[in-house]
Amino acid sequence: MSVYKITKKELKELFIEDFEEGDLIRVGDYLISVEYGQYSHPSLKTTVSKDFQELGCTVGVRGGRPYFLDNFISKRKNTCNKKIGVK
Repeated sequence: MSVYKITKKELKELFIEDFEEGDLIRVGDYLISVEYGQYSHPSLKTTVSKDFQELGCTVGVRGGRPYFLDNFISKRKNTCNKKIGVK
């Protein structure tokens, strides 16, 4: 288990898969607790808290995760996230 303090800007360059089970990531006022459980990707078990209150998984509503944290938790390393232009 390790504890990391990173900025929002640094968060955009990282993947949740870069972290291990039990790691804590502090981003501003938010604390991300990385949990894999029996899954290969931690997006289903990872929790986010603010001021010692666990936030819900519903994004963009009061009491839910902020969009930038949800994007970090749900994006995967081995997929192409770029949009392809169609002519």
